[in-house]
Amino acid sequence: MLTEQTPDGEVARATGVVRVLDKTLFAPASGRIAVVFAITTRDNSPHEPYGFEPRTNYEDVELCPFVLELDGGRGLVVIDSVFAELVDVQRQAIDARSEHWGAYCDAKGISGGRAVEGVVQPGHHVTIVGVVQRRTAAAGVESGFRETKSEIHLIGDFDHPLLIAPAS
Repeated sequence: MLTEQTPDGEVARATGVVRVLDKTLFAPASGRIAVVFAITTRDNSPHEPYGFEPRTNYEDVELCPFVLELDGGRGLVVIDSVFAELVDVQRQAIDARSEHWGAYCDAKGISGGRAVEGVVQPGHHVTIVGVVQRRTAAAGVESGFRETKSEIHLIGDFDHPLLIAPAS
C-alpha cells in the first residue's frame, strides 16, 4: 500500500478515482474519452508474397499522465508512464468504422476492422501497481527557494509496466 513513507524505487499499490491531469485521449475504436486504452485487433495487412510472416494480433496500450485521487482522502498520486497493462478491465468488441479508428489505423500502419478495446476513463475507481518516484513539483508563487514540494508518482518501464485494474 502506498503511503507518504514509501521509499523511492519501491513497488507500491494505490487505489482511488481517476482524475484528468492535463489532457485526455480518444479511445480509437469507440471514440470514448480515456486516460488509458488497450486495443487488440487482427492485422490483416498484406505481407510479402510467400513470406513466412503469419497474420498476427496487433496489440497496443496507450496512456497519458493522469492523477489518482487516493481513497480515504489520503492525497493525490500522479500516474506517469508509457508502459502499462490493463488487468481484468472490461473489454468490448467493436466493429470499428469511426473516423477516429481510420486515423488510428493509418497512423499505426494496420488494416483495422473489428477491435477489442478496454478503457480507463476519468471517474473510474482503479487500483494501480507501480514503482514509486518522487519528483519536484513546480514551485508556486508562494514557495520560497528552499520550500520546493515533491509529488509522488507511480511509474513503470518496459520490463515492469504499471498494472491497472478495477478496484475491488
